[in-house]
Amino acid sequence: MNNQVPKYVTRARASLMLGIPEAELSRISKESGLGHVERVGNQEETYFTYEELHGRSTPRAGSPLNQYLEHFDMQGILS
Repeated sequence: MNNQVPKYVTRARASLMLGIPEAELSRISKESGLGHVERVGNQEETYFTYEELHGRSTPRAGSPLNQYLEHFDMQGILS
């Protein structure tokens, strides 16, 4: 039985985990530099680490992505 946790999640899964549309996550990713893009031929997929999505530091510090989302939420952009 393989119970390993994947190191990366796709943009679609990250979108579900964060509760925001994929297009919004793509925009945030491009603006913040979070995630990494892999290209194969004309196909492209963005991957995020769990560290980027949740952060490894204290819960108070939060992840870079969550801090970015909070910044926009406080400005009423994501509401």
